[in-house]
Amino acid sequence: MEPVSNHRRNPGEAPVGEAPELLLKDALEMQELLIAGYRKASFQAALHRRWAAAAGDALLEAKARQEVCAQVQFPILRRFGFEASRRGLARSLVAFRPLNGVAEVAERNAQMHVLVNPHLQDEDFAKNLQLLGFNLEMPSVIMS
Repeated sequence: MEPVSNHRRNPGEAPVGEAPELLLKDALEMQELLIAGYRKASFQAALHRRWAAAAGDALLEAKARQEVCAQVQFPILRRFGFEASRRGLARSLVAFRPLNGVAEVAERNAQMHVLVNPHLQDEDFAKNLQLLGFNLEMPSVIMS
């Protein structure tokens, strides 16, 4: 793995076609903010509702995840100098590539993966949402 750069350039200012740079401390802060947003009951309720409405259609599930996640991701991307768009999201993923081998980054990536994929969450997760007042029709993969 290449060493992590200590030089910070505004990621949004990287020349077209060049991967923006992201310091490890900034990457970890970005992940903390994303995880906090994804853990919110209102985010989870919206994600689960949209996921259930997709009725097992993988394309509709992906679209639901993308649209609901954008509400959390875009303001955070902007805060770190990325464009608040799908393009900015793609550039942030490129900026993370050199850091994905760092144990802390990898662990947080795994946490986020579960938080944005309802089919990976268990029945207790769904019940906790319902206890918070979010009445959801959960996909059978969660409730079984």
